[in-house]
Amino acid sequence: MLLAGSPRRLIWRHASQHLLNASSEWTRSTANNGTSSTSLEFDYRVVCTGNYHGPRCATFCRPRDDINGHYRCTQNGTIVCLDGWSDTFCNRRKLPAESACCECEVDYPFSVICSACFETSTACSSLAF
Repeated sequence: MLLAGSPRRLIWRHASQHLLNASSEWTRSTANNGTSSTSLEFDYRVVCTGNYHGPRCATFCRPRDDINGHYRCTQNGTIVCLDGWSDTFCNRRKLPAESACCECEVDYPFSVICSACFETSTACSSLAF
């Protein structure tokens, strides 16, 4: 803490350690220097940066709609597939009911891989990949 109008001279140093979950809520804290004459009251909070989610900001989820997946992220970092996509990373195209015998997967670079039944079926051929 520096006194107003005085040369820059440190008169008090305070260090503390707290475990606090990420939240939009503020936490109030008071630091005392050991005497009743000086204290510092302050508010703080932890906010996750970028595409990190969860109480410890440990879950990474970046929304995407490209060859690596087709999904959005919830506030807690859970992947939710965009319409028409399924599987863990939403890279498997959902097919119409009449083509239930085969599943197609968009693979890099923009090729389509389908199960064996696709070889004798034309159900997937009309889909735009």
